[in-house]
Amino acid sequence: MRKLTYIVLLLSAISVSMAGYSAEQSEDCPLHLKDGSHLFINDDGTMRMVDENGKPMEMKEGVEMELEDGTLIMMKDKKIWRHKHKKMQH
Repeated sequence: MRKLTYIVLLLSAISVSMAGYSAEQSEDCPLHLKDGSHLFINDDGTMRMVDENGKPMEMKEGVEMELEDGTLIMMKDKKIWRHKHKKMQH
């Protein structure tokens, strides 16, 4: 019975976290990077990036990008990888 309870709690936590992640992916809500550029995540999980003037930019695979809140992300196979940690401030 305990195992079933843990499984239910785990599935609940995953569904809640994914609901927040999918809301963040909408075209209306771009991710703002520290360098002033914006990252848009499409419904299929692929990304596109524009500079502060709205001009499309090319993203290189495996290069870390820092969001305004300090979260580090990167593109891998044309999809987003999000690090769970924030950059340490010294």
